[in-house]
Amino acid sequence: MSHKIGDLVKWQAVYDDYLVKDVGLGIIMGIKEYKYEKNKYCVYDVYRTEHKDILSLGNEHLEKI
Repeated sequence: MSHKIGDLVKWQAVYDDYLVKDVGLGIIMGIKEYKYEKNKYCVYDVYRTEHKDILSLGNEHLEKI
């Protein structure tokens, strides 16, 4: 896990073809860890300050500030 609850992050929301549709700042509010066979990955619940909502994003769409 590269992020923890309470971290300030820059987030990116992307379209299915990976074009960026929105960016902003947010705070990690929760972390869900998933395992599939030998692989594991995390999904982070990010409170988006500009939108005042929570969006679930993978690590590849977050950058620690």
